[in-house]
Amino acid sequence: AYNKIQIHRLVMKDEYKNIIDKLNEDQFNEFVRLYLQLSYEAKEVNICNGPWDGGNDACICVDGKRIKRNIQITVQDNIETKLESDLKKSKENVEEYQYASCLDFFYSHPLSHGKVVKKEAMALLDYNTTLRIYDATKLGDDVTLYPELHDYLYRIVAPKVRKKGEF
Repeated sequence: AYNKIQIHRLVMKDEYKNIIDKLNEDQFNEFVRLYLQLSYEAKEVNICNGPWDGGNDACICVDGKRIKRNIQITVQDNIETKLESDLKKSKENVEEYQYASCLDFFYSHPLSHGKVVKKEAMALLDYNTTLRIYDATKLGDDVTLYPELHDYLYRIVAPKVRKKGEF
């Protein structure tokens, strides 16, 4: 049996997931930037998402040193071809620029646990890359770790709720 606090946390995680799922590209990019800044305790995280990003949508600097991680961010509905392309770019970055042999894939929509496990296994087998998928479900869970993420999401949602007269 769950106590009231546990039930509240479960409800909030589901709400966070639903909010993240509805973020537009700019909002999601900013959410991921803040997430990376908090999780790496980095002063500088830049989103460089675009056609000339070299296979990385975010650059993290800790103590003035750039961390060589492959990071991709997307709000696209269908990730199949995007993920395949990103894994190829990631492998090239590992071979040519000594990046870590991993890809952190931030996806604004929820995925089933089974799909996450299958994609991560495929990345390891086909690309020798450790894939970490941060979908809306995982990110919704992680919002509870960082009050600043809750505050960011609240700033987006609160004006919409007030406008509807439900606040």
